[in-house]
Amino acid sequence: MKLEQRYGKFFVTPEMVRDPILSDILAKMKFIPTRVEFIFHSDRFEYTGSSCLFNIVETGCLIPTYQIEISTISTQSGNEISVSAEIIE
Repeated sequence: MKLEQRYGKFFVTPEMVRDPILSDILAKMKFIPTRVEFIFHSDRFEYTGSSCLFNIVETGCLIPTYQIEISTISTQSGNEISVSAEIIE
């Protein structure tokens, strides 16, 4: 069985990397990192990997950059995180 190649990249601030909620967000995205790199000149981390939220990328094509939108929804059982991804580049 071949897995779909749903690859993308997005940026995270150093403050967000230190926040424990990042692991919840990545889990909600079902994100599997293949590379995490600190981009010194822009003071942010670039996360590259696979997620069910990303579009399928054909072999040899550029990996798109996504903007990750996070919202918190209040439910009777507590707060729930909602995550979506939109291609920006």
